[in-house]
Amino acid sequence: MNPFYVYSGQAYRSKQSNPDEIEALQTDVMRFVAILGFCLMVVFALVQSLPQKPKDDRPEIHSKQMLIQQVNLLQSRVRNLQLIAASEEKRLTSLIERRKIMEQEALTARQKLGSIKAEVREQGKVLSRISTDLDKKKQRLSSIKSKLQKKKVQVQKTELELERFRKDLAEKEKQSLKANKQSKPKQTAQKQKDPSKTEQKKETATQAQKPEPKKGFSLRFASEKVLQNLIRQGKVGFFAIHASQAWNLSVKDGQVAYKAASPPQKIYEMTDFTVPKEYKQALKRKVAVFDREKITWGVTLTSRSVAEIKEYLSSDSGGSLVIQGDGGVELVR
Repeated sequence: MNPFYVYSGQAYRSKQSNPDEIEALQTDVMRFVAILGFCLMVVFALVQSLPQKPKDDRPEIHSKQMLIQQVNLLQSRVRNLQLIAASEEKRLTSLIERRKIMEQEALTARQKLGSIKAEVREQGKVLSRISTDLDKKKQRLSSIKSKLQKKKVQVQKTELELERFRKDLAEKEKQSLKANKQSKPKQTAQKQKDPSKTEQKKETATQAQKPEPKKGFSLRFASEKVLQNLIRQGKVGFFAIHASQAWNLSVKDGQVAYKAASPPQKIYEMTDFTVPKEYKQALKRKVAVFDREKITWGVTLTSRSVAEIKEYLSSDSGGSLVIQGDGGVELVR
């Protein structure tokens, strides 16, 4: 028995029996051929990329003069570069110094800013306190203003009442002046006829009036215009006196003004309601007197007016002495 035959027969039988193994062997062969072809292609590409002539690396021969020129050029370039480096070094040092200075300034500025912030905080606290105080004072001021407004209304009412009273008083005085003018000629005629009788009557009247209290006299002018004319003519001096100070009134071009003066030796007092309102307001603008109730209003008169006032004071018990435009005095009871 031939063993080869047997082997071949087994192989033949196995090939006939396993077709899958034949296909696997064929694929392996095809892969091997493909890999071999790819390697050959790579080798062929590398061979094609190689230069055909070798590069000549030998240095070129230059002349000595050209080499000297190149050396000099390189040396000049080196010097220029050294100069540039030195200037850049100086610039760098100056920049570094400037940076240090700026850092120091920034540090001082931060310190100042911190102190300023602290001051601002303190000022803010102070301002808040001041604002609260102002609010309180504003409230007080508003309350004071309201009180003043009420008082102004009351003053206006009293001034209106005083004005009405003055008008009524002026009407009564006019009526009494008419009556006095009518009765005065009769009295003068009786005095001229029998002066002894008039003296006796005066004595008896004074004796009869001694136990009775005097009614008192008040001094005033017939009108504000009469007073202004007499002041302008220099026949009457109008004064406002407070303590040891005095102010004299002057009228110029219809304008009323006060100026400081020494208190007069003798003065005839006027009641407050008989003083013109314009004269009071002019004194308020000129002088700051807090206690206005202690202001004394008075006038200095001519010798004629003084003589007539003395005559009325000695002969009558009381009344309103009214000074006329010519300087004469009339008694209104």
